[in-house]
Amino acid sequence: SLFDKSAMAVPVAAMKALLGVVERTEAETMMQLQDELREASEQMMASFSQSTSGRSHIALKSGCELFLKYITRTFLELPD
Repeated sequence: SLFDKSAMAVPVAAMKALLGVVERTEAETMMQLQDELREASEQMMASFSQSTSGRSHIALKSGCELFLKYITRTFLELPD
């Protein structure tokens, strides 16, 4: 599993999962991509919170938010 604690840190696993969403997306706009990433983040948090402690849930949420901010910032810095 991507969230196996012995394999990698939870935020890193979350970012890898979200990167997979970016690689497979068919979104045509940044807003569509952000919506897909938010949906994926919410799905991960919902399934993850059922089986882990509060601290891990916070780490997951932080990793997802950091990735979303990075994607948005990177998009804004691209030349037209």
